[in-house]
Amino acid sequence: MTTLMRRFSVRGLRLYNPHETQHRLIYAANSREVFPEKLEKYLPNLQRKLADRQGLFVYLGFVEGDYLNQHVNSERTNFSFPLTRDTADGLFEETTLEAIRHAALGCVSTDLQPFLQEINTEKRAAISSYINTEGPQYRPLAR
Repeated sequence: MTTLMRRFSVRGLRLYNPHETQHRLIYAANSREVFPEKLEKYLPNLQRKLADRQGLFVYLGFVEGDYLNQHVNSERTNFSFPLTRDTADGLFEETTLEAIRHAALGCVSTDLQPFLQEINTEKRAAISSYINTEGPQYRPLAR
């Protein structure tokens, strides 16, 4: 099997706009958005805005690369490569949106790690508090 190596970049941006409400992964070609995906679909705990010293923000991850520039359709609404890998065709491993997304989500997760860890800690504390005060029957599940 032949593996093709392609370079992509993922740039994280914190957007402090009160009108923006969703964290997104944006696939871009020639420095322009082609289509976005909601990050909450792939990374749990991103249903609300995050906070840092400057205030509340939403995270935008911009995915760019020459491959995306070369495979964007003329309407700039989609790309001309497969979304997922066809398992029947094992001769060549094509670059797919699924593979690009997987790699980009790794970068985004690393970038947002402190925020996601804080959210997970808060959730565990809330669950523990509930179990200790109102739901002792759920103690076995807490393990």
